Amino acid sequence: MSGSIVSALSRFLTPDLISKMASVAGISDAARARNAVAAAAAAILSGMANLASKPGGAQALADAIAQQPPHMLDTLSSAAGALGQLADVGQDVLASLFGRGPFSSLTRAIGKYAGLGNGPVNSVLGMLTPAILGVLGREARVGPTALKQLLSAQKDQIARLLADTQAEPTREEEPSRAKQAKR
Repeated sequence: MSGSIVSALSRFLTPDLISKMASVAGISDAARARNAVAAAAAAILSGMANLASKPGGAQALADAIAQQPPHMLDTLSSAAGALGQLADVGQDVLASLFGRGPFSSLTRAIGKYAGLGNGPVNSVLGMLTPAILGVLGREARVGPTALKQLLSAQKDQIARLLADTQAEPTREEEPSRAKQAKR
């Protein structure tokens, strides 16, 4: 096993890649794009950590990782066209891992948090899923046992990432929160 999943994913999700993802998803506001990507990455990692702790969950994740094309991370970081093509595939993979209902709930929650509609959020989730699976595969060297150990060992770090993401409001929420604080 290698280092931190959160750190590896943060290194992979460069500002340039986030900008490409935003463009493909139709998000013109850079701050909303960053919020959506951060929230989606944290939620996907948290969901995958929870899934890996359940019977058969780590195997399902390992199978999803094994089905990713070779050099997925290189492909994602180099071409915006690849991002658009993978969005639908990534959405299907995530929905199959989490279930359609939880996937829809996740989409709505991130959309509300980032101030975006379901379409752009679905695209972001779809583009992030192969990236996260690629990072997990690289860090855990695939295999359900290593994957379960890696996610279990880093569950607290993933939970902190999710909590940090939830604590940061979108620009639209800031004035209303400031008003509430004055009351």
